[in-house]
Amino acid sequence: MRTDVSGVVKVGLTMAAVALTGCAQHLMGKSTTIQSCDASARCEIQVDAMVSAGNCVLAAPDVIEVQVTRPAREVRMRWTLNAPHSQFRFKRKHGVHNGILILDNPDDPQFSDEPDSDDRQASWKNQATAPGTFPYKINAQYRSSAGRWTDCPFDPVIVNRE
Repeated sequence: MRTDVSGVVKVGLTMAAVALTGCAQHLMGKSTTIQSCDASARCEIQVDAMVSAGNCVLAAPDVIEVQVTRPAREVRMRWTLNAPHSQFRFKRKHGVHNGILILDNPDDPQFSDEPDSDDRQASWKNQATAPGTFPYKINAQYRSSAGRWTDCPFDPVIVNRE
């Protein structure tokens, strides 16, 4: 007795192609994803990573909105990398983890990093004292089949809003 699974394989491949196309559109700026964080103590951000045609693909919110409160209340933001441990990690620079790099104005330190960052998670404190737009980088790396770490950057923003 033979079972024909060609339809199942075709449907599976089509769904995978649709999923990857959605990520590609997301990364090419054709759609914008927004994650809102209220004034609670912690904001959790998921960073999904995968490989498509030998290239690293990251999927994360393009914009993270944080509510500014009066009196000001700091918001702890934690990014978690969702991917196979052996293939992906947050980048290191001179042995120090810098998976999330906030590009803020040094004269107005709206953000401060927390010491609990590692290969899978990166944490920052957002002082949320004033509205503004703060670009940042997600610095993840992918280990190729040759064993080399390759950068796969992603450049979203944090918006503190009143």
